[in-house]
Amino acid sequence: MTLNEFIENTKENFKLAIPIILGQISHIITGMADTIMIGKIGSNYLAASSFANSVYIILFLFAIGFAMGLTPLVGIANGEKNIYKKSVHLKNGLLLNFIVNIIIILFNLILIPFFRFMGQEELVLELSIPYYITLSLSLLPYTFFITFKQFFEGIESTKIAMYIALFGNLLNIILNYLLIYGIWIFPEWKLFGVGVATLIARTVMGFAFLIYFFKQEKYQKYIKYLEEIKYSLLELKILSKLGIPIALQILMEVTVFSIGAIIVGWSGAESLAAHQIVISLASLTFLAASGLASAGTIRLSNLLGANQKHKIKEVANSIFISILIFMGFCGIIFYIFRHSLPTLFISEEKVILIASNLLIYAAIFQVFDGLQVTAFGVLRGIKDVKIPTTIAFIVYWVVGILVCYLLSTILNLGAQGIWIGYLTILFLISTTLLVRFYYKLKLI
Repeated sequence: MTLNEFIENTKENFKLAIPIILGQISHIITGMADTIMIGKIGSNYLAASSFANSVYIILFLFAIGFAMGLTPLVGIANGEKNIYKKSVHLKNGLLLNFIVNIIIILFNLILIPFFRFMGQEELVLELSIPYYITLSLSLLPYTFFITFKQFFEGIESTKIAMYIALFGNLLNIILNYLLIYGIWIFPEWKLFGVGVATLIARTVMGFAFLIYFFKQEKYQKYIKYLEEIKYSLLELKILSKLGIPIALQILMEVTVFSIGAIIVGWSGAESLAAHQIVISLASLTFLAASGLASAGTIRLSNLLGANQKHKIKEVANSIFISILIFMGFCGIIFYIFRHSLPTLFISEEKVILIASNLLIYAAIFQVFDGLQVTAFGVLRGIKDVKIPTTIAFIVYWVVGILVCYLLSTILNLGAQGIWIGYLTILFLISTTLLVRFYYKLKLI
């Protein structure tokens, strides 16, 4: 790959990735605004919010991961310029995601009686349940947003999802303010108001995508086929075969990092606070990597469909090089400013000292974290999800949790042991996935 080819590919990659990244940032800002506003009405409300979200987020991420299986299929059909096949994927994807989200909502509601066995205070439980129910119900309208988002990514159009996400999250923040504190004619619903705001915002986001799709002239070619196409059990199976492994990949990664945080908590509040600071910083840089991973899925699936297999390696290499440069730069920033960055979050010297030491590991962590998420992305682009999911299970759950526990607890390395464990996990999974990707290229 020449320098000019790398520059051209990088421009195309970021053209797709930046709207995705901005949409993700808007979700994070909304979460931060939620926390700040809830925190002002009392610690019990904040605890209730944290508890409800910790239960809800697991299956919410599963729903998002499951919907992501639509993108590579649409991308391949887009590369083939097959409007009919794209329409088949969209219609069946909407039905399947709707069914999955209904099941998740019902499961979430069934869980409520078991909250009393999760060691929470009675007041926290009482405050959390109405909020948790509205969060769960918001998955229904969110079906439309996430399905159309993944469909539009498959046809190499990422801006509209960004605009709708930015508007929806801004609306969410405004409604939070009005419904938490009872401003003007609005009721003072406190934490329940946050749930209602989320439900309203996600309903608006879902229907905004529907209206945009059905009103735009350029999408009438799909609508014509949608009216003719019948639901297909075979198509639902095809979508599930991609969606389930992707959802499990995300769940396994999130779980191992959550368990790591729990183990760090055994070392004391200062260690856990420092760990949270470093994870928060690493999460910001991860947004760029995940955006490029999505761009990899989009571009490679389109190239595969267009039978331009000779360009797949070139595009993938451009993404990997971009990630190495960007995450390497972020790692250097983490290392140089490791004593200053924690002070943005806290003023306690002991926490700052622990966090500054952890940022040394996080500096190296950046590179392998970026490589693993983009490797997952490009593998999805060529419809390779089963073996990567097996790799994720072995590395994250079998090796990862054990290594983190041994280093932190048995060898008494505390939070540093967890971060050495994270490094080990990400090194193993990124290198294994890279080997898998280049092996698969030879078989295409």
